[in-house]
Amino acid sequence: MYSVCAFFPTGLYLEMSCMKDRLCAVNNRNILRKCLILIGKEEIILEEIFDIVNESGQPTGYTVTRSLAHRKGIRHRTSHVWLVRTKDDRLQILLQKRSDSKDSHPGCYDISSAGHIPAGKDFEESALRELYEELGVQAQPKDLVVCGQRSFEFKKTFHDEIFHDNQVSRVFLAFCDADEDAYILQESEVSEVRWFDFDECVELVTSNSIPHCIFTEELEMVRETAQKLLLKERRMNLIDRAARGDVEAAADLGIAYLEGTLDVPANTEKGLKWCRYAAKQGSKRAADAIRTAGE
Repeated sequence: MYSVCAFFPTGLYLEMSCMKDRLCAVNNRNILRKCLILIGKEEIILEEIFDIVNESGQPTGYTVTRSLAHRKGIRHRTSHVWLVRTKDDRLQILLQKRSDSKDSHPGCYDISSAGHIPAGKDFEESALRELYEELGVQAQPKDLVVCGQRSFEFKKTFHDEIFHDNQVSRVFLAFCDADEDAYILQESEVSEVRWFDFDECVELVTSNSIPHCIFTEELEMVRETAQKLLLKERRMNLIDRAARGDVEAAADLGIAYLEGTLDVPANTEKGLKWCRYAAKQGSKRAADAIRTAGE
């Protein structure tokens, strides 16, 4: 029995198992999941097929099987989705624990949901698919917030085999309040999920106090994006309440503008406007803020 491997400029990668002088080729780029085809005595295993991409994550026109990509370190794409929520005014993040049967980092805490991008698909579509397959979460494109894109490469040994990963990853976050027992786990991929306070998670990952395969810089990317979104939400909530006559909201808004604490540059004009309004309605905090600002 021997193997034949070849690259084709059309974007198709074939890896065929043959017996003696008989060769069976399968020409179907759209196969996205592992399947098994029996043809007589011959066995052809069809794997996930990925686009080979450049450093920016753009497809080159060539494709590769999953196993070869991870043997040879051929660059491909993945989508990472981090689920976050606020509880008792604390930012929390959901980690999944990888199944012990995974081909890399078995039994380690990891991104809430992540997966490779099949050939011809895009980051967002794959992110939504993996959320549903791994966790049972049905999300929409509007639920995904892009945190950024990053590239990384590593080579390690798992199950006595070399695993050479070379990824371009699009990083998303999505807000989800569901407790751990509400998720429907894909047992072949995920053994459990667990919410962590964000600061605790960063500490555990940085100190390697839990088994994990998480990059601290990606956690910080997610935290920065989540905090900006929460500040924007708070600012819009204060604006809405202040516009409807809520004096304390007007005072909070004015002080926040003066101090630049709502993820926007400090704006003295807007700050004094809301503080004057609140002070006229009897807010001592607003009056103190006006004096502090030099008026």
